[in-house]
Amino acid sequence: MILDAKNIIKSYKNGNHSLVVLDQCNLTVTQGEIITIMGESGSGKSTLLNILGTLDKPDSGEISINQKNITSLSENDIATIRNQYIGFVFQFHHLLPEFTAKENILIPTLIHEDVNKSHDADTLLEFVGLTERQSHLPSQLSGGERLRIAVLRAMINKPKVILADEPTGNLDYKNANKIIDLFYKINKDYQQSIVITTHSRDVAAIGHRQFILINGVLDEKKKD
Repeated sequence: MILDAKNIIKSYKNGNHSLVVLDQCNLTVTQGEIITIMGESGSGKSTLLNILGTLDKPDSGEISINQKNITSLSENDIATIRNQYIGFVFQFHHLLPEFTAKENILIPTLIHEDVNKSHDADTLLEFVGLTERQSHLPSQLSGGERLRIAVLRAMINKPKVILADEPTGNLDYKNANKIIDLFYKINKDYQQSIVITTHSRDVAAIGHRQFILINGVLDEKKKD
């Protein structure tokens, strides 16, 4: 078990009212599987992913990472675990505009000042066919290329799990399919566990296990 979420509840206050976004959600991620979570915009997918990745806290419930319950840990300890075990692919990439493609990939390694992962970055760039684009700034890359760089940045520290929030949401059909193929390849070649949120049925279909988030309730889709 790499990641385990139990009875996650999250709500937001709106004046005198409370809006429940996640209602008793449970999810377990194991080694080498792709999990997809489908839901409409505003359904709470990003909130759930942020809680799974320790970027946000639930109102109640427990999160365990690599079989360690992090619920009562300090912020510093949680950050250490996050950096060690989790890679993020954000919906809008969040590449730093003044850094090259390769430098953006290496940003997560800066917390480990004694580790030089330049060669690892070169290997990953070759893996996705972007070696010749490594010195380009994000503004000089296409949307699909920027997303691939964001995926490589998530991989550079060899995390236990990658959390990808609507990774194809801003791509055309052709580039979206390339990203789907890339996640397949990462999962197969690296035995990488991946959790993907999406509103796309095509993206959801790549999951070994597929979930639907509706009205705060997370249900596993039954296979046909």
